[in-house]
Amino acid sequence: GRLPGVCEDPSQQLQGGCIHMALPAQALLHRLRAHSVHGHTDAAWVAYMFAHFRKSTSAGKSTLGEAPLVAWSASTTPPSSLLDLLVIKGSGGGGDCGGGGGGSDSGSSSVAGRVWRLAVDAYGCLEVQQALEAASDEGRWALARELRGHIREACRCPHANYVVQKCITSLAPKMLQFIIDELTQNNAVLGIARHNCGCRIVQLLIEHCPTEQVHDLVELLLGQFSEISRHAYGRFVMQKLLQHVAREQQPRVVELVEQHVSELACHRHGCTVICAALENGDLADRYRLAEMVLEDSNQVAFMAGTRHGRSIITNLLDLSDGSGCQRLLAILKGNPKLGKVLRCRSEGGDVYC
Repeated sequence: GRLPGVCEDPSQQLQGGCIHMALPAQALLHRLRAHSVHGHTDAAWVAYMFAHFRKSTSAGKSTLGEAPLVAWSASTTPPSSLLDLLVIKGSGGGGDCGGGGGGSDSGSSSVAGRVWRLAVDAYGCLEVQQALEAASDEGRWALARELRGHIREACRCPHANYVVQKCITSLAPKMLQFIIDELTQNNAVLGIARHNCGCRIVQLLIEHCPTEQVHDLVELLLGQFSEISRHAYGRFVMQKLLQHVAREQQPRVVELVEQHVSELACHRHGCTVICAALENGDLADRYRLAEMVLEDSNQVAFMAGTRHGRSIITNLLDLSDGSGCQRLLAILKGNPKLGKVLRCRSEGGDVYC
């Protein structure tokens, strides 16, 4: 509920316009939306806001600055995220909230030469993200280049990983090659794919880059398919890979899923990869995988008892023929949690358990 770098004592002054926050973020945003709409002020809680949202009154108390109220009341949609809140400026007009891809480089010049130092800081990373969002394509590329040599460290950093994510989503894929190169060097991606922050980077690369560009990176991941699929964070990478796998790599992916179906189906994380495989790929491969899963009643029962059991069972029902559905219903008969969602189409019509 608290923001990074929370200051318990509002009298403690942080440099650089950082937030003074002792309230939960959601509660603060709720108050901000309400006050921005109705134009009220509340000195007791406004004192916790960072400097350019406050102004001193003659009584020495803090009140909400006028500029943010003007900016918010002019829009039907108040700030909906912490990042939106942080990037609003207290200057006149609507503030300087970085816009789309055709922005100027005024924002990027303020962080140029300091990108890496700012990226590893809780507040600095927000400043870099704002600069990337506001800059032109050339400005974004200039800022992204400053991360060269730091990608592996950034992927594991709780702050800098967001900067790398912003680079991936805002730059053209050809400009992201240096990120892919650093992740494939010395097989670094195998560890980063298992990291709670790094797994997000790998997923975005798979999603945003052409399949031929991430071919080598995907090959490294497939080399440890079973291990990564059974990891708490690595499973998300494999699920994304199954959604975006290249046509030429698909036969190998299918072979790996079928080869490890027993160990994955009986693992609390691995079964989510089975679920993704049942939802993506060629229909014939999905039918065959469903039949393989149904061959072992124990693994079906295990999968049905996991938090993803309903999705898995629904996929199995959709992909099984009449006899397969009957087998599945027999295995799961008497399961109170899944009884309401067990449904299949057979020659006799809909069958409910």
